[in-house]
Amino acid sequence: MASESRAILTHLPKTTPFDIKFNDIKFSVKQGTKKKNILNGVSGCFQSGELTAIMGPSGAGKSSLLNILTGFQPSGYKGIVQATNIKECTSKKLSTRSSCYIMQDDNLSPLFTVLEIMMMAADLKLKASYKYKQLIVDDILDTIGLVLSKHTLCGRLSGGQKKRLSIALELIDNPPIMFLDEPTTGLDSVSTNQCVAMLKALARGGRTIVCTIHQPSATIFEMVDHLYVIAEGQCVYKGSSANTIPYLQTIGLQCPQYHNPADFLLEVVTGEYGHFTSTMMSAANDSWRSLRPPLTYNIDSDTTHTTERNEMGTTEKLQPPSEFIRFGVLLNRFIIQLYRDWTVTHLKMLLHFAVGILLGLLYTNMGVDGSKIINNIGFFMASLVYLSYTSLIPAILKCKYNCGVSTLGRNIMVGLGTKEIFEHIETLETVYRKSLKTYFVSGIPCRLFATE
Repeated sequence: MASESRAILTHLPKTTPFDIKFNDIKFSVKQGTKKKNILNGVSGCFQSGELTAIMGPSGAGKSSLLNILTGFQPSGYKGIVQATNIKECTSKKLSTRSSCYIMQDDNLSPLFTVLEIMMMAADLKLKASYKYKQLIVDDILDTIGLVLSKHTLCGRLSGGQKKRLSIALELIDNPPIMFLDEPTTGLDSVSTNQCVAMLKALARGGRTIVCTIHQPSATIFEMVDHLYVIAEGQCVYKGSSANTIPYLQTIGLQCPQYHNPADFLLEVVTGEYGHFTSTMMSAANDSWRSLRPPLTYNIDSDTTHTTERNEMGTTEKLQPPSEFIRFGVLLNRFIIQLYRDWTVTHLKMLLHFAVGILLGLLYTNMGVDGSKIINNIGFFMASLVYLSYTSLIPAILKCKYNCGVSTLGRNIMVGLGTKEIFEHIETLETVYRKSLKTYFVSGIPCRLFATE
């Protein structure tokens, strides 16, 4: 399990902490001829160095708020979202590696080991020496507790290990802002405690970590630094988890002894003890937030981009790898996957063989008969259509899965404005285009064998 002392990750590129501030976010969707309000002017601030949890009953607007903050809802809402540099007290546009969004589902290829998939992500994100990338990967695996499983196939990992690996893939370029959608869903109590403890330790390293949690246990609830509760599209509490019970007491609600405060809070907002939403909304303010603890993490005053320390102890800026290098990494990945997944390869060969026999029987002795030239053209067209569709359709169906494994499509850009705060469409298009190309190129040997 990660410890706070290990969470600084000394070999990772240095980044500057950022706070996320949003004001008067309103969002509604159409239901027939009417509009349904999902978010009704919510505001708040998620500080760096804190583990923030967004809670609320189903349909309260947790996912909508997270989608707006991450940019997966680029339009259709009103309000302001800003990422503020706490060192310079300024808000400005960041690079595409300043934030990441870790989905609820862990799309990890079962054919690669933990070390292999980490090195592939490092090759896709960092233009650095192999030794430096190996140091980063070893440092991350040691921090998240997967160093003993680095030679284990991803398909044999437990649910908690897969979740930690998904987080580790995003830590390679050390984004200062991390969003997670239900990171504890499907995990047992031990894995859940390990995952949340690791997130809290990473937050202590100066990162802004925001996650949605449906119904945490009492232990997990105490680990949360900042709690943001939504009910009926409005914020009903924002403050520390330790101040939850005193806050409820101010509005006349007493949490029963030996009762989980998180469960009691959700019971209140769902109306089991009466309608207190309006009262809680007016009482919710920043006074229930604990004072920010002194920043103990190290911030390099001269380094705001990724850096690599050479043997002389100096630092030099790291740039993302070229498009050609990324194409080579993805192509190598597809070739390895083709080599290791013999079941799919044999099925492809069997399919090509069966279709070849069928076409041969249909067009027997037509190639030497000049009076059947139309049939010859039909044979060529059938062959081209078959080879084209059997190459493109699997690539399109598997493209989303393969993009998730390459960990490029999760990188999003932090900016300023009212509607286009985050811009990630261009990055996604680039990744999908590369995946289609590499999948098509890696399958050429199989198709050449089928046409012989």
